[in-house]
Amino acid sequence: MKSHNRPDDVFMYLYRRIDGFTPNKTYKVAFSLRIATSAPPGCPGIGGAEGEAVLIKTGALAHVPGKVTKSNWARPDFDIGSQMDAGANSLVLGNIAKSIGTCGAAPVFEFKSLSSGTNTLPVTANAQGEIWLYAGTDSGYEGVTEVYFTDGSATFTAVP
Repeated sequence: MKSHNRPDDVFMYLYRRIDGFTPNKTYKVAFSLRIATSAPPGCPGIGGAEGEAVLIKTGALAHVPGKVTKSNWARPDFDIGSQMDAGANSLVLGNIAKSIGTCGAAPVFEFKSLSSGTNTLPVTANAQGEIWLYAGTDSGYEGVTEVYFTDGSATFTAVP
């Protein structure tokens, strides 16, 4: 995924429907992702650092993710929080900064693994037994962000 953040607040994401859950049952979900990123660590940027100010967020919903438009701005119709902070429908897994790199150098991609660890997110399956998962970037860096989501998993635990 690639975006050019001009307003200091861009959220880009992908999503997928998972079915086969017990309708209207609540689950706790944990996430693991692997990304490919070229954002070097510790580089200054407008609005925030190129790597550290772009957060990877994951979440789960009982409906297809959508958008609401207000004052010509499109926003998700679910709560992702605000940059460093998680929302009611999201967890922050970390940022996209590589382990090493040089500011201003030609982009070289590195794989990075991120996990929610013991942090889980509650989600209730809809009446059809569906849950929608999403993963994306919440960016405070005013510039171009490019990241590849290469692998991911979600672990569901039924809430008694």
